[in-house]
Amino acid sequence: MKYPLKPKRGQRLPLYCIACEKECEHIITGIKRNSVNDDGSICSTIKATCQKCGYLRGEYKPVWYNLYHAGCIID
Repeated sequence: MKYPLKPKRGQRLPLYCIACEKECEHIITGIKRNSVNDDGSICSTIKATCQKCGYLRGEYKPVWYNLYHAGCIID
């Protein structure tokens, strides 16, 4: 799956949910620009909700969307 250069609200991500203990689809519900790297790429903190159980991931532990790593999700 390719991720867009900027995370977008409503975007779906396959992430592991600690509440239902399965890898399932999460929808981004919040985005906060965290920092800008030396090369101009942006790190954002996202909040994502599990579609199966409704767990809000990123409320207590940030999920990093790091564009420096070519749009990969780092957490």
